[in-house]
Amino acid sequence: NRGKAAVKMLPFIRRRVGLTGTPASNGLLDLFGQYLVVDGGIRLGSSFDAYQKGYFIQTDKAGYRFKPGFGAPEAIANIIGDITVSMSAEDYLDMPDLITNDIMLELPPNLQEAYDEIERQMMVELQSGHTIEVFNQASLINRTLQYANGAIYKEPGQPEWEQIHDVKLDALEDIMEESAGEPLLVAFEFQHDAHKILKRFPDAVWFSSKLSEEKATKAIEDFRTGRLRMLIGHPGSMGHGLDRLQQAGHIIVWYGMNWSLDLYDQTIARLWRQGQERPVMVHRLVMDNTTDLVVRESLARKASDETSIKTAIEQYWSRKQ
Repeated sequence: NRGKAAVKMLPFIRRRVGLTGTPASNGLLDLFGQYLVVDGGIRLGSSFDAYQKGYFIQTDKAGYRFKPGFGAPEAIANIIGDITVSMSAEDYLDMPDLITNDIMLELPPNLQEAYDEIERQMMVELQSGHTIEVFNQASLINRTLQYANGAIYKEPGQPEWEQIHDVKLDALEDIMEESAGEPLLVAFEFQHDAHKILKRFPDAVWFSSKLSEEKATKAIEDFRTGRLRMLIGHPGSMGHGLDRLQQAGHIIVWYGMNWSLDLYDQTIARLWRQGQERPVMVHRLVMDNTTDLVVRESLARKASDETSIKTAIEQYWSRKQ
């Protein structure tokens, strides 16, 4: 992979600078590879296993989940602080307000009952005591997330899907009507989300790698000029590199939230960035009593890790000065 390839090149690179907006987007374990490339393992070591055992506590039997040990963020910050500078846009730029609005939704009783059965089967399998690969764990949880969004793939890995409900779609339409002509940037998680959205809003444009450069450029320009009311995309496609939207839009809708804090933050940064003159509104469609709540909590926990390491580094520098 890229990390191993980069490590092999280290002896030939005299000066190395790592740049990132989200150093620990999925937790403090993310820091290891970045600092290995920067200092060759001087501070956090050259063994990921040793780093993991030294600063983290295993929280599951299978050995896939870890949390920082007591005092780990501060200890890590003290070790890497001498070669780390933390800078926040809010501290140096006149940034507008960022407002997060969780729109709590509910499944109809009969669908909630069906959902609960899917979730019960999932938990039975997850708690069976058998080792389940991370991929399969994610597949089980994704099935409940799909249901919460309104459709479900008939078979894992196959494109055919089954329509379940339009609760989130109706909520999106309400936001569309309330936005009074303002363009919406909509982030979805599953491809059937996109198909459902496009069926309800045929004038919307799906921004993806399949979109030609000419059509992508036109979509961005139409969004900026107000001719395009809705631009939709997966965070992996539009979270990085989709620029110049802040000059027109200030409303983001999360049809389904993504597990990655990096993609979450970078998607919001398409509108909440330098040049944005209005408060940015982030609507999150959250289906109550479903695993939507798990994703929301996971993002909050990762954001907490991110904040803790940045705060610890800033405190380190303040002590040094």
